[in-house]
Amino acid sequence: MTSNASPLPEASLPTATTQPAVARQPFTLNALRLVAAAAGLGLLAAYALVGRSLGLNVAILAALGVVALVGLALLERVRPSWRSAWLVVPLLFFAAAVAWRANPLLQLLNLGAALGLALLVARVFTRRDGLSQGIGASLGLVASGAFEAGLLQPVDALTAAAQQSRTPGQSARGWALVRGLLLAAPVLIVLTALLTLADLAFNQAVLDVLRALGLDDLALLTVRGIFAALAAWAALGLLTLALRPRSAPAAATTPQASISGWRFLGFTEAGVVLGSVNALFLAFGAVQAHYLFGGVANITALGYTYADYARRGFGELVLVALIVLALGLALQATTHRAGRPAILGFRALILLLVLQTGVLLASAFTRMQLYEEAYGFTQLRVSVQVFMIWLAVLLVLYGLMVAIDRPHLIALGGLVSALGFIATLDVINLDGLIARENIARDILARDLVQSSNAIDVPRRYDGDLDYVYVLSLSDDAVPALVALLEHPEVDVRNAAEVELSVRYQSLAGLHDKHGWWGWNWGRQAAILALALHGGLDDPSRP
Repeated sequence: MTSNASPLPEASLPTATTQPAVARQPFTLNALRLVAAAAGLGLLAAYALVGRSLGLNVAILAALGVVALVGLALLERVRPSWRSAWLVVPLLFFAAAVAWRANPLLQLLNLGAALGLALLVARVFTRRDGLSQGIGASLGLVASGAFEAGLLQPVDALTAAAQQSRTPGQSARGWALVRGLLLAAPVLIVLTALLTLADLAFNQAVLDVLRALGLDDLALLTVRGIFAALAAWAALGLLTLALRPRSAPAAATTPQASISGWRFLGFTEAGVVLGSVNALFLAFGAVQAHYLFGGVANITALGYTYADYARRGFGELVLVALIVLALGLALQATTHRAGRPAILGFRALILLLVLQTGVLLASAFTRMQLYEEAYGFTQLRVSVQVFMIWLAVLLVLYGLMVAIDRPHLIALGGLVSALGFIATLDVINLDGLIARENIARDILARDLVQSSNAIDVPRRYDGDLDYVYVLSLSDDAVPALVALLEHPEVDVRNAAEVELSVRYQSLAGLHDKHGWWGWNWGRQAAILALALHGGLDDPSRP
């Protein structure tokens, strides 16, 4: 018996998935080349980094990694996306900055930036749209790239290398020999260790051979072996991620179409939110213009001391600026703007909000300057100031992207601002700046005490130079710290002589131990500054 009911239209039938999963692509690269290049990079990284200070070694490894990537791309005939090629420049810059600055925090930031850029380069090496997506898509791109480079791609490459090494050909016998040596190595190591315990003469002979080869430090050798394996794994993942072809998505979507389903707010609701925040910021800006930017007299007229007013607010204002940026991005993605009046009105409100947020950041920056004038410079205070500058740059970029209706490019603006923040700390020499400014501030305070304006000193300065903090700064500050050897106070001079003498001996020993692999310009400049100053070049000085 047949039914007379007509079949349902195809569009009305439920579907399990809207975008079917794409099968993983076959491994078409020469996996043996990839494994060999990654193994070489891993061994070199273990030798150059383990047991040594960070310095020139990071820059050398980054440059060799880029050379390996470009060379493999030429051999595999993989065409990179030249729109993303500029990322190699900041990658090499931050790797070289590890050998430029000696401040441990800056070295950590530079190393993190270099590693992050290496992952980003690998992820967008062949993608034309890798840096032109929204924030969510960009974060997803980086997260998926980290997962693939850390797990999927190395496994696929090793599996393909094992299969390719068994393929009949001229190199099959050579790769069979390599596999045999890799299998024999752990067996020989275990048996050799047991035989050295069984016979003293054999033990001495083995030690002599290891000493001649520079392998007598077994603990260091073990650590380097583990590090080499991890570094080679990471290098294999990044190289494979960069070079391996990917399937194109079934249906390409524009950034606007990809977020159209999230636009559940109307222009009226968004206009109320933006208008309310703008009104609040306008009132706050009026108060700031009268009191904060009007001078110290207006501040003290309210009953606040100069230092009390200076120490408050900059953290909260920076947080407000971040919230405003997030609010603008959220409303941009969730507001449906139908018609030209709604589009222009929304842009105008966003741009006004960005402008007023810039005023808040100017207020926060001024407060931080007042705070430094009253209490001196520290790493945190200067870093916050630089962060505020680049947050203002990010706001300006966001305003421009809203004006030209390209808000999805804010991810690129965020990347530029983050890299600019770290690069600025490198360029200004964070610790050197702090040492110079605090010493100059101390000199200015002493001049004011001796002048007719001495009555202003208690209001603008909290006391003497904190020489204990200044002398604890990294080697980047040493050329400026040499000035403390001529300080009028005996306690400061004595503390500077002891600290800088110890610092000189430590730097000389560090250079002798790690050699040119760990060379760093900040440490080298400190050695030169101390060696040129009489009395500090004597290693026997207490």
